[in-house]
Amino acid sequence: MEWYIMKDELPTWTDVAQTVIGTLGIAATVITLWKLMKKDKERESEIANLTLIAQKFAELTELNNTRYKEGKMPIMQIITSTDTDGYYLIEIKNLNKNGKVTNYSKMDSRGLKNTLETGLIENEGEQEFAFYIDTSDDEPFILIMSYTVEHRLLYSQNLEVYKSNGKWIASPGIITLLN
Repeated sequence: MEWYIMKDELPTWTDVAQTVIGTLGIAATVITLWKLMKKDKERESEIANLTLIAQKFAELTELNNTRYKEGKMPIMQIITSTDTDGYYLIEIKNLNKNGKVTNYSKMDSRGLKNTLETGLIENEGEQEFAFYIDTSDDEPFILIMSYTVEHRLLYSQNLEVYKSNGKWIASPGIITLLN
């Protein structure tokens, strides 16, 4: 049993150097791993902070877009009058100078054709347009108005038109953004 027998030889300087270098290598490896894990935790924290910043930026961008769209929403003034020939005149003015209507269209819930369309008229920074509607049958109806602002924002509004006390009345609904 030779492995129980101890030799009386002293270790050589190379054995000592290898032991010291090996011990230092193990210590350096442990310290390096510890530093890497610490940096990894710091990076995780930085990534979490950057993610939070990106989410807040996205929320602010969405809020800014919403405010922009609200600032461009048409503010419509509706003026109505009845013609003697059974036609109802609706004049519409856009009072919002920041939101120019570039196109408009309308649909009658009764399927009747609207006559005397006019184009958009600029008047001192305000826009206006008008049209007649056939009211020969005393039935109430809804006009569905669509306004395009700056060729890209589409808004819609319902005008409920009905007869009350012998007079035609146009009751506008809320203007809503469609896109």
